[in-house]
Amino acid sequence: MEVLRFAPDGALASILILLPTQTCIGILCLVCQNWNRVLRDVVHSTMTRTITLSRVASDVVLVAITARCPSITSLHLSDCCHVSDVGVYATAAGCPSITNLNLASCQQVTDIGVQAIAAGCPGITSLNLARCRQVSDVGVQAIGAGCPNLTSFDL
Repeated sequence: MEVLRFAPDGALASILILLPTQTCIGILCLVCQNWNRVLRDVVHSTMTRTITLSRVASDVVLVAITARCPSITSLHLSDCCHVSDVGVYATAAGCPSITNLNLASCQQVTDIGVQAIAAGCPGITSLNLARCRQVSDVGVQAIGAGCPNLTSFDL
């Protein structure tokens, strides 16, 4: 319990969002003040629009979050070594309103994931793929064709 007390909000939120029911989440609000604050501030309000899970997200976390928070507009996943095309595809399919996506240093993301973004998130305005070494001209061309509103692109 002491370890979770000092966990970063993003890490704690990614754990709490995976819980199966609202009842279970409601009960956990009573466990400690920190969990209650994260559930109130991060999961229920901020998490519905902006999520920052840099260094802590995985495909499993992304699948769960994007299924429950389809109104996400900004997602920051830089340095997430466990995010691959599976998580990116779930994000593109589940959150078509994303306008800002940061996948910098997500080494497992390839052209397949980038093509999913181009097809599923046409309103994206800012995309960071810096140090995504498996993204080639194929992915970049897909973004160019599928994301006409893109104003910031880092590769």
